Amino acid sequence: MSWTPVSPDGAVSVKANETNMAANTVYIKTTMGATANDTTNTASIRDHYWDVGANFDGRHRFVCSPAFTISGTASDPVIGTGMDGVTYIREDKVTGTAKELYYQNTVGTKKLSQPFEIVSGGYITAITTAPVLSKSYNVASFSFVSIGIWTVTFSSALADTDYIVTGAMGDTDGRGWTVPNSTKLVGSFNINVQNNSGALKNPTQFYFMVYT
Repeated sequence: MSWTPVSPDGAVSVKANETNMAANTVYIKTTMGATANDTTNTASIRDHYWDVGANFDGRHRFVCSPAFTISGTASDPVIGTGMDGVTYIREDKVTGTAKELYYQNTVGTKKLSQPFEIVSGGYITAITTAPVLSKSYNVASFSFVSIGIWTVTFSSALADTDYIVTGAMGDTDGRGWTVPNSTKLVGSFNINVQNNSGALKNPTQFYFMVYT
């Protein structure tokens, strides 16, 4: 598959032009994305539709953009002529982190992505010696240690112990709950729950989210 920049070319025959133009058509269809909509996605699938159907041609099947970098570091793109703004994801190319969503217009640049990422969470009911994990994300287990104390174990360990735990319990007789810093590990942490008198107790239900 090749591309002929000058086509039709007045310096060659009609037959030669026919061959060149047919090759150009194949090139355009391949590079623009002449793949049916119900085709299994692969790394070679292009993000445009071209010569697929009236309801698809000229549209995108997904957004696939090369990284825009200067000297190996992701940079903010400029706003194109006639455009009101630009939305993009910027990644720190040196560390490979800080993949964040931004919107930029003539007023300035605004980060759209959340400052913290949810890495785990759960909703626990029937909290006794055998609590029921009703809903969860990245939680392998919610296990009983003793009255008022449970251990949350992650399905996939976190990168470090600098995470934030928020939560709530479904009890009227509840002073609060804590996560003792000494129990915070990359793979688990403890939750301690107290009643209004300050004694450890088992709540009827508990919710928690973990952020990094």
